[in-house]
Amino acid sequence: MCYDEIVWVERLEGWLLVPHEMLHVFAYRLIGKRCHYRVGNLHVARAEPLMRRERIFVLLLPTAVSGTVCIVLAAAWAVSACLLAKTDSRYPQRMPLWHAGLLTAFAVSFVYAGAGWMDILTAAALLRGHQKTPYEPPDKADEHQDERQSPQRRD
Repeated sequence: MCYDEIVWVERLEGWLLVPHEMLHVFAYRLIGKRCHYRVGNLHVARAEPLMRRERIFVLLLPTAVSGTVCIVLAAAWAVSACLLAKTDSRYPQRMPLWHAGLLTAFAVSFVYAGAGWMDILTAAALLRGHQKTPYEPPDKADEHQDERQSPQRRD
């Protein structure tokens, strides 16, 4: 696989994650903290430090929202499927378009709920008491600090 293909896949992944990352941005706004995000990036970067409970809230809000939407859509589809099966004996063959759309919306929300898996692992590590986790993106402040602390090579 060449480098251009990898860059293309990462760029596509960044664009597909926009709804998930925008929920992270929304979580930052809810707690009154600043963050950095550019559409298409894979992560939202913290602009200021967060307490542990704030980090957990920011991590889990997108998964909670998309998981709730997923459960509601699944329940709506299941209830409507039961009602349609009672009223129409040929229900699976003559599924209404709106019912197929409900199933598609469930599948999409299920994928977005799964996008939060690393966020769940990171929140679990924070709850166990770890300060830094391997799953979180680096802070913007940490990146600049690392550049200042890196030793200069002299020839």
